[in-house]
Amino acid sequence: MQPKLGNAIEKFFEAADDAEVKLTGRKASKEELKMLAKELPVKLPKWYRELIGDYPIINLELRWNVETTNENYSGETAIEFFEPQYIIEETMEEFPGIDLVHLNYICIGSEPAGTGDNYYIKLDDEDPTLYQFPLPIGSDDDEPLITRRIQIAEHISDVFLEAIETI
Repeated sequence: MQPKLGNAIEKFFEAADDAEVKLTGRKASKEELKMLAKELPVKLPKWYRELIGDYPIINLELRWNVETTNENYSGETAIEFFEPQYIIEETMEEFPGIDLVHLNYICIGSEPAGTGDNYYIKLDDEDPTLYQFPLPIGSDDDEPLITRRIQIAEHISDVFLEAIETI
């Protein structure tokens, strides 16, 4: 894992500990990591296995402020990191995950307010960009999915660092 990402996660957990904030995340078990490797058609890189296997981010909810080029996706936002089973389901059985997995994207979490906007990362980068892919509405049906992606954070490490401000 890139030191930048590991350091950001450690800073977040240290800040939460210092503020005596009880977090509800957990680490992926070895069995869950094996299940992900077996069920997903993409190779899970070592950095991602370390991310969810070494740090208690499963079920963890993070809040931070974001500014995007789309005002509907700017302001305070949040992510709840998925259980491994939900990663598989949202990536392999639901739209848009099923159309993105062949491009090496996986669904890692959702907006906990229930908006239906899930978060995706591309596994090619060790500190990947966090995206949402708005679902097509009406005339947007013909627009290629990849062109609708909205960058929520340039790097996952940025999410952890920004979330420190909301502790």
